Amino acid sequence: EILAAIFATRKPVMFSSGMSSIQDLTTVTDRAMALGTPFLLFQCTTSYPCPPETWGLKLIPELRQQFDCPVGFSDHSGGIHAGLAAATIGADLLELHVTFSKAAFGPDTPASITLEELGQLVRWSREIKQSMATSYDKNAIATQSDGLRSIFGRSWTLKRPLSAGSIIAEGDLTLKKPAGGFAYEERGAIVGRTLARDKTPDRLLRLEDFEERE
Repeated sequence: EILAAIFATRKPVMFSSGMSSIQDLTTVTDRAMALGTPFLLFQCTTSYPCPPETWGLKLIPELRQQFDCPVGFSDHSGGIHAGLAAATIGADLLELHVTFSKAAFGPDTPASITLEELGQLVRWSREIKQSMATSYDKNAIATQSDGLRSIFGRSWTLKRPLSAGSIIAEGDLTLKKPAGGFAYEERGAIVGRTLARDKTPDRLLRLEDFEERE
């Protein structure tokens, strides 16, 4: 029996699940575990090419949880999007068909990618893996971005020129870059104030632009 011969090698085995039921997978993985043979499962749909609704990407984490093993993705989509999506949700290995040209003759060609696409898939999936494996502290990044916030932040200014003595109303205000003036949450400190000088929309509103409150 071929499975017995494979298991006898004690080498890791990769099982493709293309035409298998969950029970089929349970049967063969139980045998592997009983013999101490390491294994990986490929989520695979036997369709060439394979349309998006049958990629079965959601099965990757489900198979990993059920069988407690690495899970890969066997891609017959004919593009690189499915493989990149699989990498994003944690596929441990990608298997796919490669062709020298999509104009080539053969039943596998529509389900294959070119060598150039293979290079893109490898490079981008590695970048995705690196990103997914890296913790990201949003608060720390925000602190490190103080310089950028001063450039890309926005402050209150006028929609149109107003002369000294004008009382600022809600409809007079708009937000423009950069930061450094009155911030968004400080609108209440502006509305109802009286301008102490003529003011144009190309300058941010600042405290010295207003008469002192009585």
